[in-house]
Amino acid sequence: RDMDALQTRDRILDAAMVAVNQAGFGKATLDDICLQAKISKGGFLYHFPAKINCYLDLLDRTFGRILLLAHQYNDDLPPGPGRMLKAYITAWLEYQEPPKSIPIMGLLEEPALRDRLIDHRLRHYQLVLDDSIPLIRTQTVLLICNGLWTLPFLERASTQQLSTFRETMRGEMLAIIDRSAAPPDT
Repeated sequence: RDMDALQTRDRILDAAMVAVNQAGFGKATLDDICLQAKISKGGFLYHFPAKINCYLDLLDRTFGRILLLAHQYNDDLPPGPGRMLKAYITAWLEYQEPPKSIPIMGLLEEPALRDRLIDHRLRHYQLVLDDSIPLIRTQTVLLICNGLWTLPFLERASTQQLSTFRETMRGEMLAIIDRSAAPPDT
């Protein structure tokens, strides 16, 4: 029974992700989420007392998965400076591809979501700040990486152009890390 509840909860979160990607946080309705999840409003409210709670859990799940993925990538990389930063960038960029991505712009409109987003970002930053890379370079790479979520708002670009741009940016960021980790020329 607990497994069924967890599966239903995940199905609701998946449906919320679809609804939010289609309409945005402010415009996605409880009806949209329930229809997508194939669940009644009562079923939704059994798992989440309000839509905001669903969104908070969606945010937690998404950022938790990014961290888990970063740790997995980190385990696969050779030891050395910039290892976790490389792993984090790889994980973050993987999550920028729909349907995994969430439109972060909408989070800024709701204080509870904005605050949760800030908490997640701080935890993520802590993960990579002590990675033997100069702080200013780490922060620059993270700002670039975090700015990539704005790409879907550039509606003039095709999906292929955005994908190519993301991959190019990933390569550039990894090159910055590699240069930062290299011993200085003497």
